[in-house]
Amino acid sequence: MNNQTDERCHTLNDEQALLDKQQVARALSISIRTVDNLVKSGDFPPGVRMGRFLYWSQRTIATWRRNQFASQERWRPRT
Repeated sequence: MNNQTDERCHTLNDEQALLDKQQVARALSISIRTVDNLVKSGDFPPGVRMGRFLYWSQRTIATWRRNQFASQERWRPRT
């Protein structure tokens, strides 16, 4: 992470850490354009604008990720 990105990462506590779009993309191993497309299609929560930047809470990202894998985690082998 560079200093500019570090300055934009606001932390209240671990669960409430605010991530900018670049950090969200990195955390999900997707491109910034994919984040934009997911938000535009309604498949990803919109960011909250603070000044010039958009932020997502760490909790929101964790919830979205959990929901994406929910059906996989409920899967059980046939017996």
